[in-house]
This record gives sequence, C-alpha cells and structure tokens, in this order.
Amino acid sequence: MLLLRLPLTRVDADTMEGDGTTPRLELREKRLEGGKPGLSRQSHGSASILSRRKRGVHTTRSAMVAGNVTGHHLLDIEGYSVTKELLPCGKCMDSHRFKFGGRLWYISYYPNGRNPVYADFISIYLKLVEGIIDKPMKAVVTYNLLDQAGKPVPSHILTTGVCEYSTQGFGFQRFIKREFLENSDHIKNDCFTIRCDITIKKLQAEERTALPPSVDVPPSDLHQHLGNLLVTKEGADVTF
Repeated sequence: MLLLRLPLTRVDADTMEGDGTTPRLELREKRLEGGKPGLSRQSHGSASILSRRKRGVHTTRSAMVAGNVTGHHLLDIEGYSVTKELLPCGKCMDSHRFKFGGRLWYISYYPNGRNPVYADFISIYLKLVEGIIDKPMKAVVTYNLLDQAGKPVPSHILTTGVCEYSTQGFGFQRFIKREFLENSDHIKNDCFTIRCDITIKKLQAEERTALPPSVDVPPSDLHQHLGNLLVTKEGADVTF
C-alpha cells in the first residue's frame, strides 16, 4: 500500500464557500510528472541512503604466529655401574620414547662416551624418532644433572643453541666426567637422574576470523531537510 501525505493549506475567508465564519481546510495532493501521485524528494533521498548503507567491504584476516613450547623429560639411570660394563665407548642405550610438541623423541645415553677422545665422560643426546628432512623441529635443549633433592647441580647445566632436529640428534660429548659423578653425593644406590629441558621454537601461519564488514554510512543531512521544511512548508500535515 502506498501512503501519500496530503498537505493542508488554509483558504482565505473571502474565497470560501459557506457562512464565512468557519475556516475551511483544503486538501492539496502532491503530484509528480505525468500527474500521478508519487513520493516526495525526501523519500527518494532516504531510499538512496538505505541503498548506500547496504554496501560493505569484505575483509579477511590471517596471522604469522611465533612462540615457544617448553617441557622437560626426566631420565633415571638405575644400575649405573652395570651400564658402564655393558656399553663400551661409542655404544649407547636409548630411553623410552616420549611425545612432545607433536613429535616423538628419545634420549641416547653413552656411559663411556660417544667418542674415544672423551671416553672418560658420559655423553648425552636428544633425538627425534622419525626425522623428517622437510619438517625439521627447531629447539633449545638444556641438560641438568640432578642432586638427591631433585635440584640441578650448577656445575652440570649445559644448554645447546637453537638446533634444527631432523635426521640427527644434538647433545654433549662431555656432559659429566665419570670420576666426578662417582665421587659425588649425586649418585645414590648406583642411581642418578638427568633432566632434559626442551624449548621448541614454532613459526606457523594461521587463519583468523575477520571483523564484520564495514559499512559506508553517509553523513546525516537531517538538518538540511528540516530547514527545507521550515522554509517551504512542504510535507506539513496542516498549515494555518
């Protein structure tokens, strides 16, 4: 249904029909070109504004995320003297596999050193179970000899730089000198503990939820419309 606003204007008393005592109101219909009733300029302006408000800007969003994932693994050596006898220099025993950072790892323990040059030392290395060349893991690793209270021994805290783990492991050939360990209080009942702190460096691209589309809203021209109404008196319901 189309509603038309029919402005009312006053007719002078000397041109009115009737007894001349009561003002008569005359209906005046607003017409567009062609003589057909239509919407006023204000209505067309409002439709244009609504049309412009429907237009928005589509926005997408993503992020480059860098961060650290940190954890540790405790390796208990039980029966140290037996491991010395069974594993000569260059031979190691691998720990149980453990999962960290979405990958499987293990620690290789060399009780008589990995290299003959360092046969008087215990060597230790962290390795990936399945190294993937095109998907290496970058990590910083700290090896700690723990005392009987479970605290790191300050003289035996060794940290690697940032290493790229894929098909090889990283660690220290001279982690603990056997003579030092055997004469210390850090070994008890032929047992001692090594703690391996691992910090994985991660860098990945992620999708983000974009903000709602922005809307281009034109500045308000209400004051101009009100001014035109006051001057022209068009659109008024009744005028006197």
